[in-house]
Amino acid sequence: IDALRALVDENTRLITLSNPNNPTGAFINRDLLIEVTGVAKKVGAFVLCDEIYRGLADEYMTSVVDVYDRGIATSSMSKVFSMAGTRLGWVVTNDETMFDRLENRRSYDTICCGPFDELITAIAMEHSDKILERSKNIVRPNRVILDDWIRTQPHLTCSNESLGTTAFFTYDHDIETEALCTDIFEKTGVLLCHGGCFDVPKSFRLGYGFGQPEHFRKGLKILGGYLENLE
Repeated sequence: IDALRALVDENTRLITLSNPNNPTGAFINRDLLIEVTGVAKKVGAFVLCDEIYRGLADEYMTSVVDVYDRGIATSSMSKVFSMAGTRLGWVVTNDETMFDRLENRRSYDTICCGPFDELITAIAMEHSDKILERSKNIVRPNRVILDDWIRTQPHLTCSNESLGTTAFFTYDHDIETEALCTDIFEKTGVLLCHGGCFDVPKSFRLGYGFGQPEHFRKGLKILGGYLENLE
């Protein structure tokens, strides 16, 4: 928060966040989110928050629009609802002027979305609690599997608890991240997103949103074996 305060000045118009974060899965809780929006409020800035991974915790996860009248939240069906094929999303804000601007821009850019996509999404939203519970029942046991695996990996560090579907690791092996992840994929078939995608050296993102826990265990075992041989 101190670093954010140092960056914001009278010229700041927008602060952007992803919450939970991609790639780390870190979540900015209500108290810290109020601090962030407080920084924005001093200069009249908007806070745009990508909340596409929001909703997988056991308790309610505060949205930026819950705590700030100039907050803008975006999300879609792609992640926690596992319906990326519908290609539908939304924007939420309490600021009426911004709402009108966004609605007008949307009308300018898009005459309409696919009616079948909208129908399927409407049905899904009527049963959103059940769909989210299904997603939680996938990621909860997989997080336990992942946490147990991390303890067996002395060269990996995961700096925070993930409340999304991905975790982010740094490593101390002396090898560049893209080369490492390419070699892992070519030799084992395990696919990781290398840290170069996030401008973080010696790191990678690992997804754990698998519907088959045993398949996930197998992948982690293969990855662990590769890293052990890398020593």
